Amino acid sequence: MEVSEIDPESSQSQDISRSTKKIVDEIKNLEKELEEIQSSCVHPKYSVKNCPQGLDNSFTLKRVCDECQLEMGYPTQEEVNKWMNS
Repeated sequence: MEVSEIDPESSQSQDISRSTKKIVDEIKNLEKELEEIQSSCVHPKYSVKNCPQGLDNSFTLKRVCDECQLEMGYPTQEEVNKWMNS
Protein backbone atom coordinates (compact mmCIF):
# COMPACT_ATOMS: atom_id res chain seq x y z
CA MET A 1 0.00 0.00 0.00
CA GLU A 2 1.46 3.32 -1.08
CA VAL A 3 1.14 6.42 1.10
CA SER A 4 1.36 9.80 -0.56
CA GLU A 5 2.94 12.66 1.28
CA ILE A 6 1.81 16.25 0.99
CA ASP A 7 4.49 18.89 0.65
CA PRO A 8 3.83 21.28 3.56
CA GLU A 9 5.43 24.07 1.56
CA SER A 10 3.09 23.70 -1.39
CA SER A 11 1.05 26.70 -2.50
CA GLN A 12 -2.23 24.88 -1.89
CA SER A 13 -1.20 23.93 1.65
CA GLN A 14 -0.25 27.54 2.41
CA ASP A 15 -3.55 28.80 0.97
CA ILE A 16 -5.51 26.35 3.12
CA SER A 17 -3.53 27.31 6.20
CA ARG A 18 -4.01 31.04 5.55
CA SER A 19 -7.76 30.64 4.90
CA THR A 20 -8.23 28.49 7.97
CA LYS A 21 -6.39 30.96 10.19
CA LYS A 22 -8.46 33.84 8.79
CA ILE A 23 -11.73 32.01 9.50
CA VAL A 24 -10.66 31.02 13.03
CA ASP A 25 -9.64 34.62 13.76
CA GLU A 26 -12.98 35.92 12.44
CA ILE A 27 -14.88 33.44 14.61
CA LYS A 28 -12.92 34.52 17.71
CA ASN A 29 -13.60 38.19 16.95
CA LEU A 30 -17.32 37.54 16.40
CA GLU A 31 -17.54 35.48 19.61
CA LYS A 32 -15.91 38.33 21.53
CA GLU A 33 -18.30 40.86 19.97
CA LEU A 34 -21.29 38.63 20.81
CA GLU A 35 -20.07 38.27 24.41
CA GLU A 36 -19.81 42.08 24.74
CA ILE A 37 -23.32 42.55 23.34
CA GLN A 38 -24.76 39.87 25.62
CA SER A 39 -23.05 41.30 28.71
CA SER A 40 -24.51 44.76 28.01
CA CYS A 41 -28.03 43.41 27.44
CA VAL A 42 -30.49 43.70 30.35
CA HIS A 43 -32.36 40.57 29.13
CA PRO A 44 -35.82 42.15 29.31
CA LYS A 45 -37.64 39.07 28.01
CA TYR A 46 -36.78 35.42 27.57
CA SER A 47 -38.24 32.30 26.04
CA VAL A 48 -37.80 28.63 26.85
CA LYS A 49 -36.01 26.92 23.97
CA ASN A 50 -34.58 23.53 23.15
CA CYS A 51 -30.80 24.12 22.93
CA PRO A 52 -28.01 21.81 21.74
CA GLN A 53 -25.78 20.52 24.51
CA GLY A 54 -22.38 18.90 24.22
CA LEU A 55 -20.97 16.93 21.34
CA ASP A 56 -23.39 14.01 21.53
CA ASN A 57 -26.20 15.79 19.65
CA SER A 58 -28.38 15.99 22.74
CA PHE A 59 -30.67 18.91 23.58
CA THR A 60 -31.85 20.53 26.79
CA LEU A 61 -34.41 23.19 27.64
CA LYS A 62 -32.95 26.56 28.59
CA ARG A 63 -34.09 30.12 29.16
CA VAL A 64 -32.82 32.19 26.21
CA CYS A 65 -32.91 35.99 26.04
CA ASP A 66 -35.14 37.12 23.16
CA GLU A 67 -32.91 40.14 22.51
CA CYS A 68 -29.33 38.81 22.57
CA GLN A 69 -29.84 35.01 22.45
CA LEU A 70 -27.87 34.42 25.69
CA GLU A 71 -28.60 31.07 27.33
CA MET A 72 -29.62 32.32 30.77
CA GLY A 73 -30.09 29.07 32.62
CA TYR A 74 -32.67 26.39 33.11
CA PRO A 75 -36.43 26.93 33.24
CA THR A 76 -38.57 26.17 36.26
CA GLN A 77 -40.82 23.12 36.26
CA GLU A 78 -43.78 25.42 35.64
CA GLU A 79 -42.04 26.91 32.58
CA VAL A 80 -41.22 23.41 31.30
CA ASN A 81 -44.87 22.38 31.65
CA LYS A 82 -46.03 25.52 29.83
CA TRP A 83 -43.47 24.89 27.04
CA MET A 84 -44.63 21.27 26.68
CA ASN A 85 -48.26 22.36 26.36
CA SER A 86 -47.59 25.06 23.78
